[in-house]
Amino acid sequence: DAGHVKRLLAVMRTDTTPIHGVFHLAAIVEDVLVADASEDNYRHLLQPKMAGAWNLYRGLRGNDLDFWVSFSSIATVVNQPGQGSYAAANAFLDSLARYATARGDRMHSLQWGPWAGTGLANTAGTQRSFQAYAAQGIQPMPPAFGMTILDRAMTCAAPVLLAAAIDWRVFEGAYAGQPGVMEFSCVAPAETAASVVPGETAAVSPSIHGA
Repeated sequence: DAGHVKRLLAVMRTDTTPIHGVFHLAAIVEDVLVADASEDNYRHLLQPKMAGAWNLYRGLRGNDLDFWVSFSSIATVVNQPGQGSYAAANAFLDSLARYATARGDRMHSLQWGPWAGTGLANTAGTQRSFQAYAAQGIQPMPPAFGMTILDRAMTCAAPVLLAAAIDWRVFEGAYAGQPGVMEFSCVAPAETAASVVPGETAAVSPSIHGA
């Protein structure tokens, strides 16, 4: 809500400690097929990520932040049935990161794959997507790896990164015969994430046996 965001930032600015950065973690998952989706469904799903991030960006623009990291989702590029509105919400975060970076602001959007034991992918309502990802070689990501990627991504020049534990052989097999389903400028191991150059859409993945 634009008014609430404006008031929140006003209160925070009265503190002696300046705002150094933003982690945008807001999310709602509510799987529904496009044929069954209503305007209210889309509004409900888009508000936290789209309106929330945009209003924060407008309120903090020009603040010379040390970092801004939006938690996007692999659903943007590897969508599953029922997640069209969720994918659209995350796609906005990716576009905002590219827009902000083009304007000279610091912003990253991380398209997270499923985490092991925690995160939205482990909730009851998303188990079908979790299983579908596993069949595509997209494996649960150890939280320690996720934190390593988060640390490295904050120094990466590329505004958008896909961070996921992927067995690329299984992934390729799942999409055999479907050319053009996905393209990356580069695929980088976790330890080289910071070297991805501006403008690239990169997939950052740990070393997986057989990958």
